[in-house]
Amino acid sequence: MTPTQGIRRRAIPAAGARECPASRGFLVLSVTDNARLAVQDLADQANLPTDGGLRIAAAGDAPGDFDLALVAEPIPTDEVIDLGTTHVFVEESTAPALTDLSLDAEASGEATAFSLTPQA
Repeated sequence: MTPTQGIRRRAIPAAGARECPASRGFLVLSVTDNARLAVQDLADQANLPTDGGLRIAAAGDAPGDFDLALVAEPIPTDEVIDLGTTHVFVEESTAPALTDLSLDAEASGEATAFSLTPQA
């Protein structure tokens, strides 16, 4: 079995898109153009393989706290948001907490700050 076999993939055609023909019919998370570009830039800088991307997972026991990390591939149970040139992976148990949220990014000097905000 290949590392990505059996992984659920979701294509997001545009920032804020709501309908998804696969899975449950709604996206777990929307991704802004700023976030998509930031994830791509970070993945390129880290020399991640084409299956790599940004993974979002619960951080400890505090609700609403998330860890974001660049990873070479998703965990088989991750929700995969395919952004064309990069990916965002969402831990399966974290996905319900991200419903109706949007991932955004803002560059600040040499750092990139990601935020999760309610979708408009």
